[in-house]
Amino acid sequence: MPEKLQRDKDNSRRLAGCNHEQAKKIIQIFNPKDVFVYAMGLEPWLEFISSLKYTDESRPIVESNRLLDDCNQSAIVAERLFGEKTIEY
Repeated sequence: MPEKLQRDKDNSRRLAGCNHEQAKKIIQIFNPKDVFVYAMGLEPWLEFISSLKYTDESRPIVESNRLLDDCNQSAIVAERLFGEKTIEY
């Protein structure tokens, strides 16, 4: 980046990725046949680094479930990834 990012703007990006409506708009624009949700922090080892432990009521899980449901209703293959996935086309 040509200029240093102000700290408050840098911090504002944290944990802001779990937004069903924003993701839905991106899907509507690009109309993909597959959608994969990742970077959820679900890996068990991450709990020791971040102190986060997600439940079914956690915002990232709730929002991604909504997105997956929307995709499935629109005949888009959608999956929340965990660990790794091999995609072959």
